[in-house]
Amino acid sequence: MAELNRFEWFKAVLQLPEVAGSTKTVAAALAIEFANDETGKICPAQTTLAEYLNLSVATIKRAIRELVDLGWLDRSKGRGAGRFSHYRLKSPCKIIPFRRRKKGSQPSLQAQEKGSPVTEKGIMAEPSYKEQSFEQKSAGGADRRDGKPSAPPRGPASPERLVFVPRGICFVREWDYRLEAEGVASLERCLPVVRVGAHLGFWLPDRWPAKAGSQAWREQVAMIRRMAARASAETELRHAI
Repeated sequence: MAELNRFEWFKAVLQLPEVAGSTKTVAAALAIEFANDETGKICPAQTTLAEYLNLSVATIKRAIRELVDLGWLDRSKGRGAGRFSHYRLKSPCKIIPFRRRKKGSQPSLQAQEKGSPVTEKGIMAEPSYKEQSFEQKSAGGADRRDGKPSAPPRGPASPERLVFVPRGICFVREWDYRLEAEGVASLERCLPVVRVGAHLGFWLPDRWPAKAGSQAWREQVAMIRRMAARASAETELRHAI
């Protein structure tokens, strides 16, 4: 059986109405941040996931159990001190890769029938794992054996220590979704698009928003508002000159 495309897998999980939001957050971390591209291994400790996502260990356990029970994840429990559980992405149904939407069309859903994953010609490919995490590579850190992600680059990307997030990936969509709930415009509308290397994207407080309702999230929203106001002021100044 062909290996699942981790990005299509995550997008399929995002479309499941019965899956809790916290479970989708854990799915994002497993598929995108903690999966090793070369070995295919996904083996973060539950405490590592909890710390990284700012969620409780109990929430992490519930999320993993939900993914396993629904047939979207396989788990091999580690035995003994220092041994971590291993996870494998799976699907209870065929995952149809998302097509580029035509103007005026409704968004398509996946999961039409049971079978193996498929790919089709003419589909816009999701940026690769290496492309999505290129800012980590500059730190020179490979994936750690305990499943923890590489450390982000040292030194501030800006005075507010921001992280570059490329356009068109799930992180940006999650930011837009969360900011909309706070009455903030989408990133495309409120922040300048910048180029880093061959990539266009945004400077953000982090790759993934902090837990909703937390102090960290409130600080992130405040930072986005400051950045948006600064960008707006700079635009008005340029127009006035």
